[in-house]
Amino acid sequence: GLGDVYKRQVHVKGALFSCGDGHACQADGEADGTGFETPLTGIFTFMVRNDMHLTRPRAESFTHFITIGFHKDLRSAAETVIRDMIDFLIEKKDLSFRDAYILVSLVGELHVSQLVNEISGVHFMLPKNVFE
Repeated sequence: GLGDVYKRQVHVKGALFSCGDGHACQADGEADGTGFETPLTGIFTFMVRNDMHLTRPRAESFTHFITIGFHKDLRSAAETVIRDMIDFLIEKKDLSFRDAYILVSLVGELHVSQLVNEISGVHFMLPKNVFE
């Protein structure tokens, strides 16, 4: 049952998984830390991917590929996630640097995740439907 799921732990030293800080409502940017906090529940599946050697987090939703980055300087954080998306497109979608750069410039979505802390967070979203 679900009770057993909550008792499971990641038994890998250094796995560093964390989940929390759920918001029922919060604008992009979290300008002052205000948001409607809410409890979260979920079921997570983890797979070890020895073929991936990431230096920063990536995510994938049903509709988007997402790169995630943090930096004290907002512009540096933005440049990092855009470059990470370009690298992803070169590696996984076999695009040239030029074509990947053009694609992210045309259809990519840069979002500020949070400004409230000393470290700014950004994420870059690329719609999957551009490959259909």
